Amino acid sequence: FGQFVKAIASFVAPILASWLAVRFDNWMLLYPIFGAITIIAACYLGFSKIDEEMSAGKGSSFMDCLKMLGDPAVLLLFLGIVAHVGIDVGINTSAPKIIIERLCLPLSEAALATSVYFFFRTLGCLTGSYILAKWQTSKFFAVSVAMMVLSMAGLFVCNSLVGIYVAIALVGYGNSNIFPMIFSKALLSRPDKDNEMSGLMIMGLIGGTIFPLLMGVASDALGSQVGSVAVISIGVIYLIVLALRLHSKLIHMVSIYCPLCRVVPAVDNIRRGDVVTVDNVCGRTSCASILHQLGKCIIETLLIVQCAITDELIHHIARLNSTNLNLVW
Repeated sequence: FGQFVKAIASFVAPILASWLAVRFDNWMLLYPIFGAITIIAACYLGFSKIDEEMSAGKGSSFMDCLKMLGDPAVLLLFLGIVAHVGIDVGINTSAPKIIIERLCLPLSEAALATSVYFFFRTLGCLTGSYILAKWQTSKFFAVSVAMMVLSMAGLFVCNSLVGIYVAIALVGYGNSNIFPMIFSKALLSRPDKDNEMSGLMIMGLIGGTIFPLLMGVASDALGSQVGSVAVISIGVIYLIVLALRLHSKLIHMVSIYCPLCRVVPAVDNIRRGDVVTVDNVCGRTSCASILHQLGKCIIETLLIVQCAITDELIHHIARLNSTNLNLVW
């Protein structure tokens, strides 16, 4: 829902700028308006009481965040954020240019493409919160990427205003929920490194500077906005790869509670049916000596015991599954 609230500003900005240009002959009045809103929001937030959990460890450094890229799953998700932001900024900047190039419309009319994009992005953020409550993340992610694939095909071949608007609407809706889905997956994959993971995912916003640069180079080389669409399509292709990995190899994780100290580690990058051995569950020496071997079990068993390992649940699993669970309790 927070993404929906944020998207409102992106949707309103082009409309407000056009109105200011017509009414006052100065679209730059948009800056003091947004500045005043920002100050009001900052003051309200500053005086708001927010209950936060105290961090037990030291703060995370820039290098701590970068070290997370050594995990292949984290790297995959990070590049997904880069692709998402690149697509978002790329469509926002290239959509009016595509209309001007193919339909020879003036900028004042072509700029409506930006509002169309952000309208459907806002709509996607609003409805996405309800859809994600009913659907699995991997399924909704795949549907969102499929919409963007159709959009790229339309932007390559459509020469009508309606067709281009439909393509822009598809990518706007499809790209609207990619960030929260990837971000949540990243945080859940390493709950013990939530600070570092949050910082790393936000670094993925660099995609908003990389894609426009490549789009400019490609457009100049081809002499057409087809170059821009081609660069954006690279980001969509990467999201296809990420969607397949989310569905098949699981960048989802399985959490297990250490029954002694209640630390919640994560086991990620597990294929369905893989046999998993969990040694030294929480990483603490005192617990490791007691829990030297938690045993081997298939991923379906781990999904059942992710919330808590209790005596009753262990007995129930033993009756359902012939897998030996060697527990050193």
